[in-house]
Amino acid sequence: MKIIIENSVYVIIMVLICLVGIDFILMNISISHVNEIEQYIEDYIEIYGEANADGTLSDNTFAAVRSIAGDNGMKFEYEYESETEKYVYYTIYLRYTLRSKVFRLGKSSTYNGIVRVETGR
Repeated sequence: MKIIIENSVYVIIMVLICLVGIDFILMNISISHVNEIEQYIEDYIEIYGEANADGTLSDNTFAAVRSIAGDNGMKFEYEYESETEKYVYYTIYLRYTLRSKVFRLGKSSTYNGIVRVETGR
């Protein structure tokens, strides 16, 4: 009887170790996906973005980026930084939550990046 109880405890410990390992793998997949979306949004703004005369992003650019972020569970915000003759610079903020798949733990994070948009002058 003692052997059965010991083996059962060992199996439970091994299952917990496997669950933690699987959770780390799934969390890394989520982090990789978030990084891809962050890079895509930065590239999208720099390639297709347009700036208004008052220094804000055009409505089309803002709506497109907000839609991309929203589809991936992120919240997009931006802030005017500075301007040169050719470019307008913005700080972007992407807020998102990373969740553990197995243990249902979560952490809210914010990504800060700097993008530039041609002024079109």
